[in-house]
Amino acid sequence: MRKILKLLALLLCLGIASSGISYADSVRVKINEQYLQMEVPPIIQSGRTLVPLRAIFEALGASVEWDEKTRTVTAVKGESIIKLLIDSIEANVGGKEVKLDVPATIVNGRTLVPVRFVSESLGASVDWDSQSMTVLITPAEAQETALAAAMIEDKWGYIDKSGNVVIPPVLPVAGDFSEGLAAVPFFEGNEYIGLSYIDMEGNLLTYPQFHNAAYFSEGLAAVGRDGKWGYIDNKGNMVIDYKYEAVSSFSEGLAPVLFGDKWGFIDRAGKVAIEAEYDAAKEFSEGLAAVLKDGKCGFIDNQGNMVIEAQYEYIRPQFEYAIDFSEDLATVIVDGKCGFIDKQGNMVIKPEYGLAWNFSDGLAAVAVGFEYGFIDKTGRMVIEPRFDSAVGFTEGLTPVNIGGKWGFIDKSGKEVISPKYEYAMHFSQGLAAVEIGGKWGFVDKQGNLVIEAKYDMVSSFNK
Repeated sequence: MRKILKLLALLLCLGIASSGISYADSVRVKINEQYLQMEVPPIIQSGRTLVPLRAIFEALGASVEWDEKTRTVTAVKGESIIKLLIDSIEANVGGKEVKLDVPATIVNGRTLVPVRFVSESLGASVDWDSQSMTVLITPAEAQETALAAAMIEDKWGYIDKSGNVVIPPVLPVAGDFSEGLAAVPFFEGNEYIGLSYIDMEGNLLTYPQFHNAAYFSEGLAAVGRDGKWGYIDNKGNMVIDYKYEAVSSFSEGLAPVLFGDKWGFIDRAGKVAIEAEYDAAKEFSEGLAAVLKDGKCGFIDNQGNMVIEAQYEYIRPQFEYAIDFSEDLATVIVDGKCGFIDKQGNMVIKPEYGLAWNFSDGLAAVAVGFEYGFIDKTGRMVIEPRFDSAVGFTEGLTPVNIGGKWGFIDKSGKEVISPKYEYAMHFSQGLAAVEIGGKWGFVDKQGNLVIEAKYDMVSSFNK
């Protein structure tokens, strides 16, 4: 598997150089577009940002062991073995000596290492988003070829980022890839058999036995059969039996499930982690999950404690995206208007918008009357309302609608790709799907049409 190492000058941007240690409470870590919950926050030491080794390495699929006697950390992922001595600037990665910018250190019982060490030791790509103060980590395996579903003549297949057909268009339906697998239906002649998953080479994961199949998250996917739901792992093994009326995906180690007529949460072993007492529940995001109780929405922590009392109006299903925490803030509705609360339940941006998207890349799209603009986390309108439609930023750009045509702007509000498309999706893996003359293709961030618009429909690129 090809490893891509990014040795980063960005580290100088993560703090003011000093010989001491300071906590970087505002610095967060995102792995594969998911924020990582850490018991100890990152710190800044001698101008370098140090992050918790165990939390990040385990999220990247490595096992971690601590030897108290020798004060040595050993991490193993596949055939890679990493050894690190506390207070030393030297580490051993796969039998080779690697020097750290600053020594590994222990803070509140947790080992912290320079963020660049993550890149060097596990081949992950590491970037820095200065606006949201976020370290962005992409595992080596996630840097491999992404695929997009593409439909032509009523049949779906998959293409790569060069436009090459990887899986021929023979499917009536094609799901997006997640964690290297996609749900697809199977037939024998004209007879429908069921759903299963394929990998990025088109290989079948397991016999197509499922009536419902959701995307993979944290190594597990929800599958349904005969009106009940359970979970399989990425080898196709049934790890949690069919016994729930409804379920959602795992996030931060827990998944919402419906027991009879009430929702609760289970862990990855299928054990009840939070008792079923809610009328509705969403996945955990940044340590909190939105729940519905007695007609009002509140937020619980992963122990089931009601951290923010149920007091907000229930948001209709088509607007459920608006009740997740994202970048430490969540959208809530009060008297029919959208505002934002923090994790203590404080209303930090007063409810005055007809509609509001979650924060992404430090900005949130909001509706003022019939036009959309963008606010920052202080509530300041940084991009004035002038768009007929807008969504959230991804990869530094967002699609916007002006006068019935779609284009793209950057976070300063500058028009990067002029509005000339019938429709446009968000950027993913460096490309965005656009509709031209009723057909779909893909553009890069300079607006170049890199995949010809010849498909009846496409999805975004995923892995």
